[in-house]
Amino acid sequence: MPTTLEKVENFKATKIDAVGEIENITMGSAATAVSTLLNAKVWITTPQVDVCKGEEIVFPELEPSVHVRIEYTEGIHGFSLLVLKQNDVQLILNQLMGLPLVVTDDFEFDEINISAVCEVMNQMMGASATALSEVLGSRIDISTPTAVVSDGTIDILKEQRIDTDDYICTVTFSLTIDGVINSKFVTLLDIDLASKMADMMQNQYASALGDYTAPPPPTPPSQMPLPPIEKSEKIATP
Repeated sequence: MPTTLEKVENFKATKIDAVGEIENITMGSAATAVSTLLNAKVWITTPQVDVCKGEEIVFPELEPSVHVRIEYTEGIHGFSLLVLKQNDVQLILNQLMGLPLVVTDDFEFDEINISAVCEVMNQMMGASATALSEVLGSRIDISTPTAVVSDGTIDILKEQRIDTDDYICTVTFSLTIDGVINSKFVTLLDIDLASKMADMMQNQYASALGDYTAPPPPTPPSQMPLPPIEKSEKIATP
């Protein structure tokens, strides 16, 4: 039986591109949902995918941050965790509520704002799950998102039930919301979930190729049958 490290190396060699493609498609659908919700154009870049241990998960450029967790409850099982900057989340909420697009020190992630964050994420991840169902060829259900605000005193690994020795797949996107933010966010997937998603997509593509029947090749000119020669009637001459 392969060791955990061998599984990780195999994942990096054979599945990392598949996960990148899956996340590109699903988060593209999520970005479209956010664009409609905020009435603003949204762009995301092709993701950067990596694998690291839980103890190595640090994103200083996103601190202080907001962590939004969903659980996959049908079709696949595991968790996905979105990490976003608090300032970016504040600007998104301001855009949603029609407030000035400025970051203020007195902004509080109170119950109302956390509820609004979860609603935005619910719309975003619902669209993502629908796209994922199409990619994997299986019904996918998710839990209601839950949000945790990191103020530097919360042990996020413990809060999100991630062990320091667990291997986690990280997917980093650059994010632009027209007139609102130009930033990035990270999605974390447990390695077993990421591996399962890659396997399902690869099997789905292989099945689609297996059902495809290629048209017959064209007949070379030298082998093409000649058209029939029509007989001409002789015309009597005086």
